[in-house]
Amino acid sequence: MQTKDLIAGLDPTGQVQITASELLQMVQEAEPETDRGFVFYAGSAPDTTTYPWIKRYIWLDTTTIPPTIKLWSTLANDWENLTFDDDTVTTDAIINLAVTAAKIAGGGAGTEGFFLRTVLTAGGASVEWVDLLASISNNSIAIAKLIRGSARQVLRTNAAGDGLEWTSIFDDIPSLIPDNGLSIQKLSNSGSPRYVLRLTVGGTVKEWIAPTGIFDDNELPITKLAPGTGNALKAVRVNVGGSALEFYTPSAAVSKYETDVTDYRAIPTVSGDTFSPFAHNLGVVPDVFQVRIVCIATDGSVGAVGDELRLTNLTYTGSNLNIVADATNIYIRPFTWATAAFKIFPSAYTGTVTAIDVTKWRIKAYAMAIP
Repeated sequence: MQTKDLIAGLDPTGQVQITASELLQMVQEAEPETDRGFVFYAGSAPDTTTYPWIKRYIWLDTTTIPPTIKLWSTLANDWENLTFDDDTVTTDAIINLAVTAAKIAGGGAGTEGFFLRTVLTAGGASVEWVDLLASISNNSIAIAKLIRGSARQVLRTNAAGDGLEWTSIFDDIPSLIPDNGLSIQKLSNSGSPRYVLRLTVGGTVKEWIAPTGIFDDNELPITKLAPGTGNALKAVRVNVGGSALEFYTPSAAVSKYETDVTDYRAIPTVSGDTFSPFAHNLGVVPDVFQVRIVCIATDGSVGAVGDELRLTNLTYTGSNLNIVADATNIYIRPFTWATAAFKIFPSAYTGTVTAIDVTKWRIKAYAMAIP
């Protein structure tokens, strides 16, 4: 440690006498020792280039009130504010209302827009960052706390969606009502009972109109009708009162019976042969019925497969048959032949009387009931 504070600006040792100017030089050019410093009191930084020893001074920066204490930093090579060690500044050392918002550490990421409040803990009072919206209970802000708009204005979210605004409901009604947000009860019911609301042909005016006037004649496709349930194969008609449409089960125009191929009967080959009747299942005595033979294998010039001849096409004497029908069956009775040689029918091709091969023909029946 140096034993003196100053290094003389002029060393008078060895001089017999000194002049007044040398005395002035000795005082004015004196510098503090390397472990000594002074206080520099000014509103601008001192010239440390010309006077490097000033780096050992304390600079009281008078641009603030009270002045800011600054020291020279050999690391930053600049003046820095005097700092204090952690937990060394007490509340009493801080002037009331002197701490600005910039001095308070934020709550960190995710706490943007939060506010600082005091809370009571087991150890006393502390502070915390809190989401403003989370701290306000639902339905807790009275409407009287809102800043009023003008008469008949409404409060809404602005166009940018980042704030609220008061606006006249009549200035911008479409933007105030969201899609599907207007209750049907808000519409004027000036139309007649059961009328519907639609746009006119020009698409610019709304009007109430009877449902029957919505569609032109022959314009509504059948696919627009609701089928309902349990209406399979039913038809639509006007009800008895002539006031509405209804589904009904129509009666068949014609009921038909034709013997299935699995029920074909062989032609009797012995006089007096009989066979069971054909069950037509029409439920009534058919209006038209007949019995035919059908070719199941080509029979020379008489017929080809699929050809049919009425059984009554028998053209010679000696046969005895009668075709009868009731509400259940078609009968052939009796079925007799004079001799086996009498199995003769007109040819399907030539019209001449020709013997048939009975093994290539089968008997079937037809019947129809007309309501």
